[in-house]
Formats: sequence, structure tokens, C-alpha cells
Amino acid sequence: MSRELIERFPQILNYSSIWMEEITHVTQKGSKPFTLTNTNKLIRGYEGCVGLKTGSTSKAKYCVSAVAKKNDLTMLAVVMGAPDYKVRFADAASLFQYGFSSCSIYIDRERDPLPELSVVYGKQDTAELEYAEEFRYLATGGTVIGEVEKTIELPEEVQAPIQKGECAGRVVYKADGEELGSVAILYGADVARAGMWDLFGCTMKQYFLGTA
Repeated sequence: MSRELIERFPQILNYSSIWMEEITHVTQKGSKPFTLTNTNKLIRGYEGCVGLKTGSTSKAKYCVSAVAKKNDLTMLAVVMGAPDYKVRFADAASLFQYGFSSCSIYIDRERDPLPELSVVYGKQDTAELEYAEEFRYLATGGTVIGEVEKTIELPEEVQAPIQKGECAGRVVYKADGEELGSVAILYGADVARAGMWDLFGCTMKQYFLGTA
């Protein structure tokens, strides 16, 4: 539930990361200010902690669903059934330490510019290209990601018609000779197939310009 919450509504962490806030309680009898303190002690006790929720009952005992961010990684530690509040926070901190020491992430934030792809039988000579998404790779088990090599795989030319969003090729990511994954390269715009008169006009233009 916590993972779904922070993925769909990440703005919740803007509130759950507040340690102390001055609140004004307004009633028919008037207004009364008071200080509200976060019950999640990890907000101040663990660097990078930004939430999320504590709770306790006589049956469930002491529980916490904690979130921390470091080095482009977001970790979620859930502890249930702890005997007291100190144990739940200590156990959550231990889970964070294990997670951050065991994982590293590579994010391709400096993507290479994509060329325009040559098109035959099209109303335009070239087609725009774009990346389908940002590439991310998560390494676990304490593995350190080495230098990442990127290879763009595209055909030399394509035939019209072309529809925006169709796959044109891919970018392959490798480290130490092992493929980490790939990202699709998509057409960024439609390219209609040229009609007879379009092709005739193009031929005449090339003839008079001396490029035919």
C-alpha cells in the first residue's frame, strides 16, 4: 500500500517529511494554536528519511512504514509487530542501511541526440526520432555498475508511410560486456507516402537542380 501511494501520489512525501508544524485549531469558541510533531522519529534520526507512517495497537504492536531517498534511490522499509517504538525505528534504519549498501542505480540523463532517419517514397525526406523513455538500471547484491556503453541501432533508411509512435530502433546499454537493457526509439511524427505527382515533382526538382 505504501509503495502504491508514493508512486501514484509522490506529493504525500512533502507532508510526511515535515518534522514539526504550527497548527491553528479553529472552533466556534475561537482559535487555538498548537504544535504538531511528527511521530516518525526517523525524520530526524536517519539522513534521507522523508516519511511515511507510524502506527500501533495492542495486537499489531509498534509498526512503521518508512521511506528514505539517497543517490537517486528510494527505499521503503516496513516493520510490523515490534515490541516498542525504539525497536521499530532501529529495525527500519537497519533495513535502509542494507538496501542502500546493496543497490546502485544508473540513469541515462545525458542522452545522445538522435539523427533524422532517411525516408524513401515519403512526402518528407526524413523522419524525426525520439526516445520512448528514460533508461534506468538497478544493480543489487552490492554490484557496482561499471562504465556504460551505448549503441544506437537504426536502419539506414525506411519506407513511407510512417506513423508517429511506431518503433524505429533501439538504444542498447552495456557494462563490462553485459547488456543491461535497451530503450526503444520511436518516430516523432507521421510521414505520409508520396503520391505519383509528389514523386514526379521531386524528380523534376532534382533534374533541374542537377542532383538527379
